[in-house]
Amino acid sequence: MERLAAASNLWDQALLLLHSAGYALFSETHSFDGEEWDLWVAEKDDLRLEAENPIALLGLVNIREKLGKDWRLVDCSKVNEIVVEREPSRDV
Repeated sequence: MERLAAASNLWDQALLLLHSAGYALFSETHSFDGEEWDLWVAEKDDLRLEAENPIALLGLVNIREKLGKDWRLVDCSKVNEIVVEREPSRDV
């Protein structure tokens, strides 16, 4: 089984996919109570998406593109029936 994990070694690929989809990309430094953090931003037309990293940003783009502006109205009541618990894989 092929294995792919969300890690910083995939950030460049995520950024390339976002760029090829027409998103303007940048990062912003934010601060609150003396703490600073970077926020990744993708903008296209009148849409602004913000995430902690490019992989999460790509996930937001996918959610928005698949579910549209009314993503909040999607019935998620059956999610617990879809996700199957299983023992972690021992293959590394």
